[in-house]
Amino acid sequence: MLLAEDHVGQMLDILAETDFSIQPGNRVLEFGCASGRMIRMLKKYAETCEIWGSDIDAKLIHWDQLNLSPPFHFAVTTTIPHLPFEDGYFNLVYAGSVFTHVEDLTRAWLLELRRVLAPGGRLYVTIHDRQTMKLLEPDYIEKHLPQVLEKTGQNREGQRRLSNMLVRNEFYQKTKNTPFEMLVLGRDTVSMVFFDSTFFRKLASPMFETLLVRPEAYTYQTAIVLGRVP
Repeated sequence: MLLAEDHVGQMLDILAETDFSIQPGNRVLEFGCASGRMIRMLKKYAETCEIWGSDIDAKLIHWDQLNLSPPFHFAVTTTIPHLPFEDGYFNLVYAGSVFTHVEDLTRAWLLELRRVLAPGGRLYVTIHDRQTMKLLEPDYIEKHLPQVLEKTGQNREGQRRLSNMLVRNEFYQKTKNTPFEMLVLGRDTVSMVFFDSTFFRKLASPMFETLLVRPEAYTYQTAIVLGRVP
């Protein structure tokens, strides 16, 4: 499995391609930080930046507050799109594998993230899309996984386990090759959401400009970098 430092390093490299880097005095939010797997990789920036993590899991946030604060700050949120920050507060908001579980409130959460993002800021999100679905096909994994392991030295057994779960899902198997904008398995916070990436960018377009789309940026997920529309 890719390490958190790899995911953060890839994110920072991708952001740099959009002429953005974390600068002293910036404010950064990890939206959906869980136990701080990624945020702790930003420790060197915490000396000069204000870095927050938020999550709906109060137990995980409590652990974060006990073990990672200082230098980081944490806040419990809910599934209702509201964050306890002022308008335009953050220069960077990132959400690794969060919109993979957000369905009915996708647009509402994008609106809220735009609200807390400063002009010139960046929103970095990862999603499941059709490229993800291709990467999770058993035939594709069996053909390419040995090459991936040899090239990257990374263990993608998690990719194989998720693929096996999808193989057993009758609705997914019936729907995956049909035209769709959003394919949802399960409900509430345990849902798994697949987007047509064009549709996701359309959802974001009134609020954000799409600056970059990068498949396989977060293991098998696609990264999208969005810039705040004034």
